[in-house]
Amino acid sequence: MHFVHESDGGSSSITLHVGHPAGLACGKISVAFQVRHHCCFRNRMVVLNVAAEMNLPTRKKLRQSYLRMMRNQGSPESIGRGAAIGLFTAFSIPFALQMMIAFPLALVFKAAKVPALLFTWVTNPVTIPLIYPLQCYVGSYLIGRPISYGFIHEALLSLIEAPSFRLLMGLGAEIFLSFFAGGLFFGILTGFFGYLGMVSLVRNYRRRKALRRKKQPWSAGRKVCE
Repeated sequence: MHFVHESDGGSSSITLHVGHPAGLACGKISVAFQVRHHCCFRNRMVVLNVAAEMNLPTRKKLRQSYLRMMRNQGSPESIGRGAAIGLFTAFSIPFALQMMIAFPLALVFKAAKVPALLFTWVTNPVTIPLIYPLQCYVGSYLIGRPISYGFIHEALLSLIEAPSFRLLMGLGAEIFLSFFAGGLFFGILTGFFGYLGMVSLVRNYRRRKALRRKKQPWSAGRKVCE
């Protein structure tokens, strides 16, 4: 992951290139963020444009990822735990650290590792500008220190625009606490429903597969007799 910053008069742009982890049957993603700011009267307007140069997973690759999870040798509950860990980590852990946390958690809780890693990508360079401000906004109410959504959105976009340790520290303790409070809230919520949904999907998939296997010998025998 690397940043490229350009400046031209009253506007500036920053490009963030992120590579999707290989080997997860999701292909590679090259994402570019371009953030331009302009001064209009007294308000600073920030426009976030996601560049079109994205090697997004095709329908075939998405199906391969889905089948890879469904065909996992683990129990439906193990695969469900993997999905829950991935979703929980996606919201509660900052981006770029999620996979390093999800993998050992999958080992500890004896969960399937592939869904645990795949579901961390719910928060990615495309969704972060939408999810993180909302997460911090909800989290600020959970800790009893409400912060305006506009302030949070502006602060986070400023950090994306010109990433630096100084700006990161300048966010303040309230936004940090709000981030983790909101992350725990959304992580537990999505993890719970993700577990139930994944267990149901795996069981249904295996049930349909078992039914097809039962029909195949009968169909083959009928063709031979004919």
